[in-house]
Amino acid sequence: MRHAEAGDLWQIASEIVRLSEAARAGKAGREMLTGSTITVSSLGALGGIAATPIINPPEVAIVGVNKIVERPVVRSGRIEVAKMMNLSSSFDHRVVDGFDAAAFIQTVKNELEAPGRLPAGARCAAFRRRRVFQETGELSSSPAMTFAAVLEGEAAMPS
Repeated sequence: MRHAEAGDLWQIASEIVRLSEAARAGKAGREMLTGSTITVSSLGALGGIAATPIINPPEVAIVGVNKIVERPVVRSGRIEVAKMMNLSSSFDHRVVDGFDAAAFIQTVKNELEAPGRLPAGARCAAFRRRRVFQETGELSSSPAMTFAAVLEGEAAMPS
């Protein structure tokens, strides 16, 4: 998608859905799939829990969203089961300093772990999505909906 920095959360989500649907239908032309700075890829639908994503030149980064899995975690001295998800990322260090790349991923992680900081409208959509997940146990395989699953608290990012 182009000019994500100029859109609000809903505009970005809408454009991701539009592009994803076009790609799945085989109707996404080269002009729709090139010219971006970063790719967000979803490997979760394929069962991937970690990956080494390859940057699509001339982009400078790629972030892969992986499968949500149940893992043991320690909370307040007790072992509990939590739904967690890895982010896999690669950055072109000719353009992006490693410290800045790590800070970016840490910011994404922190935002995904705290859906309460989202605008009220996004939280409403999150609650609707959570209800669907609770009723069906299924998550969409699109990157937008995978991110939504995390934003809604259906998964947490590991530290």
